[in-house]
Amino acid sequence: MKTKILIFSEYFSPGYKAGGPIRSIINIVEGLKDHSEVYIITKNRDWSEAVPYPDIPENEWVLIFENVNALYLDPKKIIPSVLKKHIEIIKPSWIFLNSIYSPLSRNVFMVLLRNKINYNIAVAVRGELSTKAISIRFFLKVPYLLALRGSGLTKRIVWLSTNLKEYAEIKKVFGKKRQVKVIDNIPRNDKVIWNPLNKTRGNLRLIFLSRIDKMKNLHFLLSILNKLDFGNIILDIYGSVKDKTYLQQCNLLISKLPSNIKVSVCGSVNSHNVLTVLKKYHFLVQPSLSENFGHSIFEAFLCGIPVIISDRTPWRNLEEKSIGWDLDIFNESQWIHVLNYALNMDDTEYRSFSKNAIDFSQHYLKNHQSIKEIRKLFLSETYNVMEV
Repeated sequence: MKTKILIFSEYFSPGYKAGGPIRSIINIVEGLKDHSEVYIITKNRDWSEAVPYPDIPENEWVLIFENVNALYLDPKKIIPSVLKKHIEIIKPSWIFLNSIYSPLSRNVFMVLLRNKINYNIAVAVRGELSTKAISIRFFLKVPYLLALRGSGLTKRIVWLSTNLKEYAEIKKVFGKKRQVKVIDNIPRNDKVIWNPLNKTRGNLRLIFLSRIDKMKNLHFLLSILNKLDFGNIILDIYGSVKDKTYLQQCNLLISKLPSNIKVSVCGSVNSHNVLTVLKKYHFLVQPSLSENFGHSIFEAFLCGIPVIISDRTPWRNLEEKSIGWDLDIFNESQWIHVLNYALNMDDTEYRSFSKNAIDFSQHYLKNHQSIKEIRKLFLSETYNVMEV
């Protein structure tokens, strides 16, 4: 009999506007489906959408592929009584939450607190406990986290972090005795044919591929571009808009850019089309204030696209690998220097960077252990949470 795993994720395929968390769950499901029965409870619509997905039945289980079923709930149905009913019917070996703060997760926590449900519980933090993340809507998050810590439920949870920094953040918020496992995100592993875009000196095609909000720091990039005074630069911005006021501020900066810099806001891109879109550019540029993984960064490497990113991601020491740069987010001159360097690259040097990037992605996939670690955790019928 296969192990049953019940995943609660605010958003899931065919959604894509929530970005990395959806990709993380898709990759986990792909890794588990041949070894277990996977059930996913999610919203019946994409992030920021008011209408449900077309052609997907609401409030009933849908077979996604063998061993994987999904329940697309109307937001009005995401209440403790409904979630409790499905937990009791499925009787999973594991309950897995893909967020701390989402309404879906909050209601599952409520079910677990109110009822003596003795299931193994895992929660993926997804960067939500970083100092920067907590500072956004601080007045709501801190009381919630204090209440969750005081409830005693955190003692029963296996907390999943993607790196040692996040490991420390979880311990800081919920206590040193909490059980935390470090399991890196499972990366996308599509096969991509290497075919780099031609590169001439003085011409540069950049892509920003992330949510448009303060955490992703788009305004910083736009302010840097305004200080580049030669060459022809194209920047295409792809991503869902989380903060419309912030987008307006970015549009104002765009309107002030010199004529040699062309910027387009292109909207969201479906996960299935991301790799095709990436291959149209020379560099991914992403000055994020915080990333616990950065799926779009790895997807760029997968396509042979070097990156220019902040030093607030797990992807470090890129320059010595000749696959890009990870730059100090407070050092404007460093960003200006690197963008000018990229602008001046000829095709020979660029192809070397591009080949290094795709080789790096294949080496990473070959040596990656995350899927083995996820299986090791979830395919155990019981997992005793120890206070350590």
